Amino acid sequence: PGANDADRANVIKSTVVRVPRSVYAATPGRNKYRPSQESPVENFVLAGDFASQKYLGSMEGAVLSGKLAAEVVCDRCEGRTTKGLRDVHES
Repeated sequence: PGANDADRANVIKSTVVRVPRSVYAATPGRNKYRPSQESPVENFVLAGDFASQKYLGSMEGAVLSGKLAAEVVCDRCEGRTTKGLRDVHES
């Protein structure tokens, strides 16, 4: 085995998967219904594509929401002020 083995590698089979409409349509004004990562419940934070973040309903949004939730936890543990609760409108 050496560096030359990669030169001999051949792709035998590949597929491109396209999922139309895999991310929902962003309707103007819908972000006001998304909760922030903080909650009014002590020691409880929210993370997921449904929570407030910039990538809407997607895997990237869920990952970013998890990062934002971890920041809330770290800020609370260190006694730092957090961004606070976000007003969520009822539908």
